[in-house]
Amino acid sequence: MHVAEAGTGVPVILCHGFPHLWYSWRHQIPVLAEAGWRVVAPVELQTVCVRHEPLASDGTALAGEALDAHTTVWVEAVNHSGAAYLTPAVLDGRWMARVSIGALATETSDVAAVWAAMQEAAEESAT
Repeated sequence: MHVAEAGTGVPVILCHGFPHLWYSWRHQIPVLAEAGWRVVAPVELQTVCVRHEPLASDGTALAGEALDAHTTVWVEAVNHSGAAYLTPAVLDGRWMARVSIGALATETSDVAAVWAAMQEAAEESAT
C-alpha cells in the first residue's frame, strides 16, 4: 500500500473517507509528526457505499426501521466473519455500509472475495 508518512514513534493511521484523499490530512501530518508520532495516511483508498434491500416475508421491500435493523445486522455479520470490515453510516436518514478497498497490491480477486462475503452475510441476515 502506498502511504504518506512522516515522523517516528508510535504509529497513528489517518484514514480519509470519500471523496477525500490523503492530502486532506496535510495540515495535521506535520503537527502530529512534530509531537512524536509516526503518521501514516493511505494514499489509494477507495470507498463504496452500499445498501442491501432484501424482500420482507410478505414480498415487499424492507423499508424504514426494518431496513435499518437488517443493515446493522448485516454489517456486524461481515465484520465478525473477518472477511472485510464495513463501516456503518447514515446516508439520507437510513443506515448503509461503507467499504474501503485500496492498495497497490489489491487484485480483482480480492475485491470479488470481499463482495462475495458481503453478499453471503446479507443473505444470511435477511433470513
